[in-house]
Amino acid sequence: GTTAYTNFSGSFSAGKRMGNFMPSVSVHAANILNSTQVEAEGALLIYPFGNNRFYMRTVYAGIQNDGVFQPVFTQQLGGRITDKIWYDASASFGNHSQYITNYGFLTYNTADPVKMNIGADLRFCFKNIEIVPGYHFQQREGSYRQYKTPTDFTTTRFNYSTHLLTTSIKWKF
Repeated sequence: GTTAYTNFSGSFSAGKRMGNFMPSVSVHAANILNSTQVEAEGALLIYPFGNNRFYMRTVYAGIQNDGVFQPVFTQQLGGRITDKIWYDASASFGNHSQYITNYGFLTYNTADPVKMNIGADLRFCFKNIEIVPGYHFQQREGSYRQYKTPTDFTTTRFNYSTHLLTTSIKWKF
């Protein structure tokens, strides 16, 4: 038989910079692979020196994924090393299954949920191009089933880690 899915994802975000602080809120709703997800996320971006040479961002998200509550906590540090080199380091903890973040621009839609994501990126800015190499360490949770009969099975859960090396290139015309 054929399985049909109706998938959607929608987000609303609002924030306002007030001096050295920028609070923001985001609300997300999605239906991915027939799984309903609703999320509220609050963030506080702090510029301790009043500029973007150094910033800190703290994010807390509460996710309802098919009626199961999943909290996710994220901490970011970043800033400018030179006029052409920027850095960003982050750590995120919690069940990221179908987690929508970064004002709706990033969705964790994987078979094995990410439980921890720690990483760093460097951004090299030139006249018409940005190059962003990065490294992230993720801890994930997987599972498998062992069948004794077609209706009698046991599910085994396990944790594993991945190392991600990424590079993005943005060309400005």
